Parts: sequence; C-alpha cells; structure tokens
Amino acid sequence: MTAETVEFLIGRVAAGDQAAFSRLYQRTSAKLFGVCLGILGNRGQAEDALQEGFVRVWRNAGRFDHSKGSAMTWLISIVRNRALTMRHSMSRLQPVEDEALESMVEDRADGANDPDAADKQALYNCLETLAASQQDVVRKAYIFGYTHSELARSTGNPIGTVKTWIRRGLAQLKLCLDDATA
Repeated sequence: MTAETVEFLIGRVAAGDQAAFSRLYQRTSAKLFGVCLGILGNRGQAEDALQEGFVRVWRNAGRFDHSKGSAMTWLISIVRNRALTMRHSMSRLQPVEDEALESMVEDRADGANDPDAADKQALYNCLETLAASQQDVVRKAYIFGYTHSELARSTGNPIGTVKTWIRRGLAQLKLCLDDATA
C-alpha cells in the first residue's frame, strides 16, 4: 500500500470518497484537535470545532488549491477559523495560559510514536530564538488564537507594533525552520 498524502486524500474527498474522508480524519484529526484545544481551552468545545471544521472540509474539498499552500495548512486554517469563531461568540474572552500548551504537549502520546515530534521540537527551539515580545505575541496569535486587537490591548502597544512583531517573528521562524530542516 502506498502512502497517501493529505493532498491526495483531499482530492479524493472532493470527488465524494467517504473512505478517503475517514482516512483523512484519522491522519490529521489529532493535530487539528490540538489547534482547536489551544484556542478554546476546553475539550468539549474543541471537539465541536473539530467536527464542524471537518464538515466544512467535506463540503469545500473541491476548493483546495495546492498552489496557494500546503494541504495541512489549508486544514489548519479551516479548524482554526472555526475555533476562533466559536471563541469570539462566547460572551467573554477566556485567556489560555502558556501552561495549557505545555499540558497539551504532555498529554499527547510519547514523542517516539509521534511522526511530527521532530518538527514540533524544531518549532519550539525556533520559538525560543525570538525576542520575548515576539515570542509572546506569536504564541498567543497562532497557538491560542488571539486577534491583533486583543494582543494590542493585553500588551499595551499599538496594533501596528503588534502586527510588526508578529510579521518579523514569523519571518524569523521561517528562516530558523528552513535552517533546521536543511
């Protein structure tokens, strides 16, 4: 049996292949659940966001365009947006602390069984190279789903400054990750 890529599975889902949809879910749901949990901080809500995200994947698989980004990035953006919508629809913002991220990582299976363990470690190592202000806003924006406005209020800095920290932080992360995988 050949290894099916996430992109291939999305293509099969676009054609209405329910078995491919099941394989896509099995292959990606753990990582996508982690995204939802990081944003929402509640397992039940994260499960709801993941389920709703996969409904959107089923309905919109034909819209995936590999020239605009990777299949996994497309999936992450779907569930991330769903989780953010859910979080913003709640009556009050419930901040998630960095310790929640650490506990999510510890709750996962042993890293030896996780094919993405090396990638995760490289990301954490590269995050540590960022200035403290960049590291904080990048984590809160991309792991916990804070908006630029929320980050500006919480840091007491103008929104333009926060956007610059994020943009520069992401550029530095990209360079670091490119070096780590080279």
